[in-house]
Formats: sequence, C-alpha cells, structure tokens
Amino acid sequence: MVTLEQYKEATCARRRRDYFALTALLAVLLISAYAIPLSLALLLRPYEHLGVDACAQWVIQQGIGPRLTLLIGLLATFAVSLIIGLPLALPAIGILQWTDRDMRRDRRLFCSHCDARLGCLATVTGNCQRCGARTLDLSQRDTTAADQQHRLLTVAEFNAAIRNPLNLKDPKQRDPRLRCPCCQADLMGKRSQIVATRQCPRCKAPVLEDPENTPLSAGSHSNQRLQVLSDFRVAHSAYCRWSLFGGMLLVCLACVPGLVAVSWETPLRRLLGPVGSGVLLFLACVVGAGLVAGAGWLINRRVHRSLRLDCPHCSRSLFETSGIVIATRRCHHCGRRALVEEDTIPSDLSPANAS
Repeated sequence: MVTLEQYKEATCARRRRDYFALTALLAVLLISAYAIPLSLALLLRPYEHLGVDACAQWVIQQGIGPRLTLLIGLLATFAVSLIIGLPLALPAIGILQWTDRDMRRDRRLFCSHCDARLGCLATVTGNCQRCGARTLDLSQRDTTAADQQHRLLTVAEFNAAIRNPLNLKDPKQRDPRLRCPCCQADLMGKRSQIVATRQCPRCKAPVLEDPENTPLSAGSHSNQRLQVLSDFRVAHSAYCRWSLFGGMLLVCLACVPGLVAVSWETPLRRLLGPVGSGVLLFLACVVGAGLVAGAGWLINRRVHRSLRLDCPHCSRSLFETSGIVIATRRCHHCGRRALVEEDTIPSDLSPANAS
C-alpha cells in the first residue's frame, strides 16, 4: 500500500508536467480556433458570390417556406461546426491521451483496486473516491496536537455560518468560523468535503466535531438500516446513468408544447391576432416546462427512495459526483455515518446506542 508521503511526492513530481501539458493544450486550442476558420474562409472566398447566388436562385425556384429554410440553416450550421470542430478536437484529444498515458506510468497516483485517479479525498480518508477501498496508508499522520489548539465546531454551527457568511453584508466582517483556525484557509468552497471529513482540506487539521457523539434529533429516521457500500455503489452508478438519460428526455418533452404551438401558429394568429398568439405561445412554453419540471421532481424522489440514495439520518440525497460519500462513508449534509462495509450494522451504530 502506498503511504501518504509517497503519494504527495508523486503529486509534486507530476504537477510540473501537468502544467506544461495544460499550456500546450491551451496553445493548440487557441491557434486552431483562429487558424481553422480563417483557413476555411480563405479557401472558400473565390467561390463566395457564386455559391450565394446559386443558393438564392435555388430557394426562389423551389419556393421553400420559412420552416424548411430554418431547417436547412440549422443543418448547414451543424455541418460547418463539424468541419471546424473535428480538426480542432483531434489535437486536443491527442494531447489528453498522451498526458494520461504518461501519467499512468506512476502507479502511486492511481487506486490499486479500480485503477481510478486518486484525488484530494484520498489524502484525508485514505480511501478511493470511486470504489471506496483502502488505497493510502495514513497511519503515520498525527493530529492530536491540532485538536487541543482550538474549539471544534458542530456541523450545525458550520452550516449556519455557510448560510450567513457575512455580518451586515460587510466583507471585512466575514464570519471567522469560515476559516481554518490553523492555516486560515477558506472553508466555504468545499462545504461537503469538510462536513464529511471534518478536517481542513489544506492542513488536514480537524475543524468539526464528530456528529456521531451528539444525540439524534427527534425528526431523524434513526431506525432505518444503513446501506452497504457495495450496494450503494451500484445504486449510485445506476442513478448517474438514468439521471443523464432522464434529463435529456425531460428537455425534449419540455420543447413539445412550444413545437405544437409553432405548428398551429397560422390558425392561432388568425383567431387571436399576432399579440394573442405570441402570448399563448409563451404561456404554453412556461406551462409545459413547469409540468415537465414537476414530473421530473416526483420521478427523482421515487428513484431516490427505490435506490435508497437518501441519508438515513437527515433524509437528504447522498448522490455526489465527486465520491465524497463513497470515500468517507458519511453523509455530506449532516456528517453522520450513512454506509457500512458489510451487511450488518455495528453495535456502536445501532439506534439504541446512537440515541
């Protein structure tokens, strides 16, 4: 198993190569973004008037309506974007592939179980953010001295400070609880990670109390069984796929009322006039979007309950794309333990002991 010092050494050695790769990628993108369209314009410039006149004469002879003209314009825009975007994407993909191939030579930067790139969560928890397995050895780290230097905040106090970051809207009177008492790092940008790990993301000093030591509130669902890590990973991946597909489907359904109103534009304009038809079109789009959004919210709640993606303590969503819940086994809203390693609840996490 890789130690924390070895991982930090590999990260520092890799940082300079990543900087040069990012600079080369930006240079290629900037040069290609200007060079490819200009080259295409210079190549087609001798045939500009000939092509425009031929297209105009063809449109006049065929008598194409506004809808077909709009469709042809969209197809032409897509073709031009594809012609410009494909040569623009090829060098960028090549640089990214070379960077990934060069990075994989140092196995200290990747998980030994699922071959995923380790992130900042691994330095705090020692676990991989994708599979949740132990991948870094953190046994040599000692934070007992840091625990005695300052008072630890509760999760409720920290969330209250996040909701009200400024006193009287004055930046000079920023809430001091939003800065680490050891290194003065800003704690507002990574609220979910700090609540789940209870540590500063920069100096790794503890800043929050363990919410497991405090009694549960009256409205919490402490009698629910904690979910197994392996089952949660499967449900998390399934929700990721279905949310992407469902989002695209909802966007398509939201456009249906507008398309129906556009297809009935001519009879509606005769009955209601131009102003009334425009108002009706706007209302149809708003009502359609509202209905689709409401249906999506209800379906999302049902999927969350069926997949058990809600915290058993605060009933909020455990879905997190960065893998905070998988790496820490804790809810990133209340900070309590939400996942277990095996299909049994430990004795110290039982409802009787938690209360």
